[in-house]
Amino acid sequence: MFDSIKSYALLVSNETTKRDWGQSIILREDFTDDGVVFYREKFLIFNPGASIILESHSDYDEIWMPDSTLTYALELNDSKVVKHFAQKHERIFISRDKKHKIINDNSYKLCIFEIQIGTIMNDDKIQYKKEDYGNRYEN
Repeated sequence: MFDSIKSYALLVSNETTKRDWGQSIILREDFTDDGVVFYREKFLIFNPGASIILESHSDYDEIWMPDSTLTYALELNDSKVVKHFAQKHERIFISRDKKHKIINDNSYKLCIFEIQIGTIMNDDKIQYKKEDYGNRYEN
């Protein structure tokens, strides 16, 4: 299944947004009658060693499925940010308001199939710089 999603993503890459960490490809979006996105499928390609900064979303959840080993970080209730690991094709659920970060520790490109569910607005993303959480980051 993952390989066919990857092949499809590369075919429809006209919806690609280049990022400093790699690229994001929108595969599908479903809208409410008011024109608000409530469901989005994306394909993310992370360059070797790349990562996003810690972020959260207040109105939608995410599900990730990586094509290889994935390192990611989540903020715990005591405000510590802790690394977690997922295996190939493992599903990771990220609930709304959960601070999270994707890290590509691999020496090769990492591909992630991502589903977003909820009210998806372009201004919903909140990003946190390392200074915002200081020494609370743990490996």
